[in-house]
Amino acid sequence: MLITYKSDVLSQDKIAQRKTAGLSEERIREAVERAKDNKRIPQEVIEQLKTIASRTPLVIVTGRNRNAGWDIALSALGRQDKFNLENGQLTEEHMGRIWDFLLRYRNQPESAKSKTANSATAPAEIDETE
Repeated sequence: MLITYKSDVLSQDKIAQRKTAGLSEERIREAVERAKDNKRIPQEVIEQLKTIASRTPLVIVTGRNRNAGWDIALSALGRQDKFNLENGQLTEEHMGRIWDFLLRYRNQPESAKSKTANSATAPAEIDETE
């Protein structure tokens, strides 16, 4: 399971990968500037996400530059739940949403998808991609 957050950092590894791929210095500079322009997730929220992950086996928290339309994205077995923070804060509703997602989809075999896709209790925001 992954919990990802919008990150404004374009790591040196990512920059090196772009150079290796043959991107021009100008395009790399533009990518670095775009990354800086992205709204940054507060460190306090990142620490809250890491605390959640430390209490749940097999959960990874990491920053991402892609799909930056959402502040937080949860992913498991082809399922996703994405949302934005409210005023840069992780609310009680967000915390409940994260825990619900983690508990609902952890250690669930792939064949369980069809059962949960039709469940009346599945949150409407969850994207059941095949």
